[in-house]
Amino acid sequence: MPPYMDEWEILNLHRMIDFEPAQRDLATEKYLELAENCFSRGIPAVISVHSINFHSSLRDFRGPTLRALDQLLSALEAKHPNLLYVTDSDLYDIVNHGRFEGMHGSVSVSVKQKELAKSAAHGAH
Repeated sequence: MPPYMDEWEILNLHRMIDFEPAQRDLATEKYLELAENCFSRGIPAVISVHSINFHSSLRDFRGPTLRALDQLLSALEAKHPNLLYVTDSDLYDIVNHGRFEGMHGSVSVSVKQKELAKSAAHGAH
């Protein structure tokens, strides 16, 4: 489901990619496919990763997780040189102002709030 603004002007985001190397081993290509699906629809690829993937008393998940995450992000950056890494707060500002204010300056980002509103209407049915 794409992000949408609800009637209280709260931006609703949905995790698109569950990055969980500690629990299941998906190939980088599968994660890339999921991200590309988001980008082709004009929506952000929201990646969810839980803390167990970085620390655990059960096993060393940190090393394999960092390697897999590096592979995924490097592949995305190679294919999308203008890729932005944003927080939920950054995304809220982008939706409302059409700009991303980063450490290295400001970037204009095209956002169609009408499409966000339509998504909310479709999500309510």
